[in-house]
Amino acid sequence: MSMLPIFASIVIFGVYSAINGQDSLTSSKVYTVLSVFNLISTPMRLLVMVIISFVNAKASMDRVNHFFGYEEKNFEGIN
Repeated sequence: MSMLPIFASIVIFGVYSAINGQDSLTSSKVYTVLSVFNLISTPMRLLVMVIISFVNAKASMDRVNHFFGYEEKNFEGIN
């Protein structure tokens, strides 16, 4: 999982160089993109965790609603 940002950076810089030519990729652009990646990496990980938690909460609520949807049993005459 820690290698993903490195591979993403390599792919993005490769695609940028292929589209715009190698001369358009300067060190200032590289440092800017890498700093932006570092800034958004933590919020993106948190977003994934929030989505997973939301899906788990939705599944739990569906199970609880299914349970509460049952009719109540009548226990008269049982001691």
